[in-house]
Amino acid sequence: MRQKTNTRACANTMKSKKKMSTSRHGGSLHNKRDAVRKTRKTHAGGALQLARRQYEQQKKAADEKKKLEEADRARKVEAFKVSNEKRCRKRQKMNEKTKKGQPVMANRIDMLLTKIQAST
Repeated sequence: MRQKTNTRACANTMKSKKKMSTSRHGGSLHNKRDAVRKTRKTHAGGALQLARRQYEQQKKAADEKKKLEEADRARKVEAFKVSNEKRCRKRQKMNEKTKKGQPVMANRIDMLLTKIQAST
């Protein structure tokens, strides 16, 4: 009786080894191990380094976006200052008065002339 259990156990192990050595696709277990090793090498260090790389890429992208936003903001502020100065100068010319309190017509005519030249 003891021999039967041993032979059955031996037969079962042989069957399982055959199943492991050849898969449905025809590849051996050794080839599968090589494939797994190759994929591990392509990951180059595993999950921790992959996570670090992703974090660095995200941080780099965020820094670039922040720099672009700051440059855009600075450009807008500069444009606002220029237009504000231009408006201020125009307002000062238009508000100039003569000794008797009348507006200086030369400034008003110059403004009308520049508007006409700009439109044509």
